[in-house]
Amino acid sequence: MEQAAQRWAVTLEEVQHAIATGQLAASAWLQPTFAYTVTEISPDEAKRSAPQRLEGYVRVAPESCRILFSRGIVGRRKFPTREENCFYMIVEHLEKAELHLNDLVILNEDLRQFEKLRNLATQKPCKIVSVHKIRTTAQAALPRQAFSQQNDCRVVAWNGRQFNFGDMQANIVRQLLTASATDNPWVHGKTLLANAGSVSMVMRDAFRHQPHWKELIVSGGRGYYRLSPMASPM
Repeated sequence: MEQAAQRWAVTLEEVQHAIATGQLAASAWLQPTFAYTVTEISPDEAKRSAPQRLEGYVRVAPESCRILFSRGIVGRRKFPTREENCFYMIVEHLEKAELHLNDLVILNEDLRQFEKLRNLATQKPCKIVSVHKIRTTAQAALPRQAFSQQNDCRVVAWNGRQFNFGDMQANIVRQLLTASATDNPWVHGKTLLANAGSVSMVMRDAFRHQPHWKELIVSGGRGYYRLSPMASPM
């Protein structure tokens, strides 16, 4: 943890956002199992190897990480490899791998790649950074865009874009803004919609006339939403 703090000054939420959006690769230790290596040749064709023993660190897909961040646990059979259009698939009759949030780590290779792309200063190397152990520090390495709101969130400015929300949309944003100041910024979409008085229980229906709403509001999987960590006020 100290080595990670020397490399970047980051919050847990910013690391999670980078992982959930595919900017930073996360991995987990896989207990011994057997899996195929599947290579997708085209949308309709794939090549599968014979089952082989699989054990050790494997990458975890961003969508799986989003579920981990919101639920703390996920079962998966499919894991991406470092090769494009290639993944491991645990043999059908074997159990899925059960992952917990504290299983996620950032391997040194992925850490260095992220730093290179972000032009972050490199300090002492560390082999693994545990995602769940990264604590809040004073300065954020990932850029945080200016966020402001007026008229009870009916007008929101962020990242050079202005959002003009209706009453129901503004109500949803207010709920998420309040949640962003707590230890649990995630709120279920149905709760947001019900509190806002929406007839529909689908978030995209509530924001159908806001083409960029997903830049401001992030889905964590399984129906949970939060303000983007990059947009949440300091």
